[in-house]
Amino acid sequence: MPNEAKILKDMKTLGITREEVLQMYADDKKIDKGAKLFEQNAQQKAVSKKMRQADRKPTAYKFEKRERKPNDEKRQIIDYMKNALGNFAGEVTVSNIERQVDFNIGDNAYSIQLICHRKPKV
Repeated sequence: MPNEAKILKDMKTLGITREEVLQMYADDKKIDKGAKLFEQNAQQKAVSKKMRQADRKPTAYKFEKRERKPNDEKRQIIDYMKNALGNFAGEVTVSNIERQVDFNIGDNAYSIQLICHRKPKV
């Protein structure tokens, strides 16, 4: 049973009488135990289901893949790295023309990834 302060607060907040507050607490206990006190009819259930469904907007890039602009600076750096490693390493391959160079030295395989950091916001 809730204390007197809670009962008075609920009476004031909900604008109902003391008997109605006590009945509300009793109904809450019954519902917690699994009772179905306030069943909806078929029409109310249909309206309730419709109101719970949110609108889903399509994404902007759903059907077309975004084309990335080529970064000539990164391509040039990868090309320089490939040429420099070609003199030193065995087989040099470019996995991604703007990102990664793979090469072998002896029995070991290595990869170098090029990352361009974003400019900091001032």
